[in-house]
Amino acid sequence: FPEAMNRYPVAFRDLLVKSITANSTAFKEEREGPLELVGNKTDIALLHLVQEHLGVHDISRERADIDTLQIYPFDSTRKAMALVYRVDHSRCRVLVKGAAEVVLRACTTIVAPGPSTQRDISTLEMSATDHKTLNRAIKAYASASLRTIGLAYRDIAMELVTGNESQEKAGIGFEELFGDMTWIGLFGIHDPLRPEVTDAIQQCHSAGVKVKMVTGKLKS
Repeated sequence: FPEAMNRYPVAFRDLLVKSITANSTAFKEEREGPLELVGNKTDIALLHLVQEHLGVHDISRERADIDTLQIYPFDSTRKAMALVYRVDHSRCRVLVKGAAEVVLRACTTIVAPGPSTQRDISTLEMSATDHKTLNRAIKAYASASLRTIGLAYRDIAMELVTGNESQEKAGIGFEELFGDMTWIGLFGIHDPLRPEVTDAIQQCHSAGVKVKMVTGKLKS
């Protein structure tokens, strides 16, 4: 992962960190000891990534530095969540995270590699080859029982979110934003079974119960 990051400008690292830390529902909480991440397991896995490989030591500070304008919570129908934040006085940025195949369909460009000293992010039109390559990767991850997550972004004019002097803007719908996106990256997340699950499934089989899926948490 660090080697791959070296192929991109430092601005891409900032974009990736914001995409993961800001567009997330996980948070740190003290539970009988030191602070630990709690919340959605997918969000927690991605936050561990930026902590361990991107040098993010204070997630709260990263979030505090972002001027968030609008949040779109995860919706099972659209299989994605989004956040809009202010970049400067005239521009804001939309960050989207969701099911990889859904996010990919909304993308028309892709982040381009560049020297680490480059200040801005460059993009390239997503070719048919790029699309096929990413689709194959998504299917390969899914075949390996990995949860596939895609990240994308889009820059839009500030007035589309906040309105202007002659127009009030109460908010812009997710569907209006979710198009002409730029692909950031694909992640495959391993969600291992708890140690006790194997014995539980064997007991089910012994009782004549066929197990089709194991998901969620067991609560007493």
